Amino acid sequence: MKPTFKVLYYLDHRDISLIEVKRTDLKGEKDKTKIYFWILITKENNMVKPLTFVSINSELENEKREFKEGNLEFNKHSGRFRSKEGLFNLVVIAPEKVPPIQLNAINDYLL
Repeated sequence: MKPTFKVLYYLDHRDISLIEVKRTDLKGEKDKTKIYFWILITKENNMVKPLTFVSINSELENEKREFKEGNLEFNKHSGRFRSKEGLFNLVVIAPEKVPPIQLNAINDYLL
């Protein structure tokens, strides 16, 4: 059975996409690390890399997420992801606009 999921956030850059997903097929699961995932997709090869969540901070219109791999700050329009690979300026896009190729890559990762 293929996992089902809902895209919560979709942030895009010409080289990468950052996507938060919530699995919707694990009804009885209490462990949030098995339900929520932040995923980095490299567009050049459509490679999925899960981000290791450390902390969250939500302030009015600004969101911050810290991962072992880098830090993400965003609002409803734009964001920035800092990692050892560099700084990526991101655009926030409606979750339903994630390209099918990326949805398929996420689905394959979650299997």
